[in-house]
Amino acid sequence: MILKRTLAACAAILLPGVIYAQFAWVGGANTINQNGTYGTQGVFNPANMPGSRWGATTWKDATGYLWLFGGEGYASTGGSGRLSDLWKYDPGTAEWMWVKGSSLRNGAGIYGTQGVPGAANNPGAREVAVNWMDDEGDLWIFGGYGYDGSGGIGFLNDLWEYDVSADTWTWYSGSSTRNARGVYGTQGVPDAANAPGGRYHGVGMVDGSGDL
Repeated sequence: MILKRTLAACAAILLPGVIYAQFAWVGGANTINQNGTYGTQGVFNPANMPGSRWGATTWKDATGYLWLFGGEGYASTGGSGRLSDLWKYDPGTAEWMWVKGSSLRNGAGIYGTQGVPGAANNPGAREVAVNWMDDEGDLWIFGGYGYDGSGGIGFLNDLWEYDVSADTWTWYSGSSTRNARGVYGTQGVPDAANAPGGRYHGVGMVDGSGDL
């Protein structure tokens, strides 16, 4: 025999005094494939909204702000593509701010000089990169599937840091071209020349020392 419970019957078994989790629609459209509303870079606005996307990279900082980068979806105009925009969301005011990157899709990476921060630097548009936040609250990404420095699309192995206080991206390691093979070196021996090969859907973990 298959037993069925009505909503009333289910409600009757809830424990009094216990707070149960509930979802609330906070913002954004209730229809698919929406373009983003970017507003003015660096300014929170209740009208701002990232475009519809999947495969984005997200972080939560120590103050509770949500950070979002890239993915595949809709920019300010046109159809879908890979994105390279960085956003910040304030849960207290329910407002988004477009922080950095392009409001258009399929942007090539702007690498600058390896190891040197630059106001113009920006990772290329990509989806499903590995991400973590360091002890100082700065944002890191590695790889993903997207656009390299020449505008070609493929698997990436570039390592980037976004310095929140300086508002700059720095390219630290890996190649500025897609589909780079891994440089393994000697097993168990660190080397500045070593780098994992291009990939997406990688898995990252951070240890107690903040190492990835």
